[in-house]
Amino acid sequence: HYARWWRTGSPHWPKEPQTRIRIPQCWAMWLAAVLDCEGWIGMYRRQKGGGWIAIGVGNTQLRLIRKLRSLTGIGRIDFADRKPPNKPCYMWAVDRHNEVKLLLRTVRPFLILKKKQADLILSLPPKHAKAKMVKDRTYWALRRLNRKGVH
Repeated sequence: HYARWWRTGSPHWPKEPQTRIRIPQCWAMWLAAVLDCEGWIGMYRRQKGGGWIAIGVGNTQLRLIRKLRSLTGIGRIDFADRKPPNKPCYMWAVDRHNEVKLLLRTVRPFLILKKKQADLILSLPPKHAKAKMVKDRTYWALRRLNRKGVH
């Protein structure tokens, strides 16, 4: 438990379990390809401090979004109704800290375009750690990597 870790003042982060989503390797590769092409990996801040990490995929095909949700068993499906002539857009979003890291540990070996973003998110301390400086550095590094034209 993290409360004990804070009382002891240990300079090392507690080890997080190195678990992955239990899916066949071919599906993990497919998931990585979808995330590389149609998805996003980000870190978001609140004005009053704090923030969260998230992964998502947006597409006009609900079948794809439902497949992502059923394959992983995590995340939620959102809907964005857009003005014609645009089609409605569906989004699969994962924003729980432990689920984001679980998903990234599963697909990281197969990512190509978003491997640096995944490494930054996986290097973050545990959710409840008070490491504002580390989180701020990671936020700005992700902002640089997520700019258009930067790979």
